[in-house]
Amino acid sequence: MTGSQNPNFDQVASIYDLSKGMLLCGAIQRCQYHHLPLLKNSKKILVIGGGTGKIISRIHQQCEFEELTFVDSSARMIEQAIKHIKGYDPGLEQKIQFQNDDILSGFEASGFDAVVAPFVLDCFTDESLAVIGENLRKWLKPNGLLLFSDFHESQKSNLSRMLSRLITRPLYFVLALTCDLNIKHLPDFELMFDNLPLIKTEENLSFAGVLRSAVFRLDQ
Repeated sequence: MTGSQNPNFDQVASIYDLSKGMLLCGAIQRCQYHHLPLLKNSKKILVIGGGTGKIISRIHQQCEFEELTFVDSSARMIEQAIKHIKGYDPGLEQKIQFQNDDILSGFEASGFDAVVAPFVLDCFTDESLAVIGENLRKWLKPNGLLLFSDFHESQKSNLSRMLSRLITRPLYFVLALTCDLNIKHLPDFELMFDNLPLIKTEENLSFAGVLRSAVFRLDQ
């Protein structure tokens, strides 16, 4: 969860990976990495809200990208990501553009083969997601891929939906105290997806349906 509603995620940067690894026994990482092999033909990639950058090395293991733009609203997360890449492969840094920006208003780019959004869109309201959806139209090339992973509230299983809320509501409470994130429940992701010319090509639910990884293709 490294999004933007004027929160400050700098305070959790040092414990971000540990906390995410402990929460749901590593299932969050497995969820956000699940569809990365589908990036194998992507040369220009955008990662939004990528946290401390561990996902960059995972992406690199799946594809030989020529250019990767990594955007996060937290300056400390960016610092951690740069440090991680220098330790992983110093030569890879020249292919990566790190940007400490707000994806709602402070980031302009286009022509990406793929956009990766790993557990970031849960930090936005429905209104803000509508703005991000319009930005996705600009960021992606025609037929470009959106790799989305996040928490999920099932519309078919009351038990799964209850479990999701038992996990996400306390998490939002903690982030409100530590990061000033003014979000109390998951936004309506489907509302954003349905308002865009996106075609869902892959989907995987895990941890009793609480976690969702999906791939969409921009149909334009």
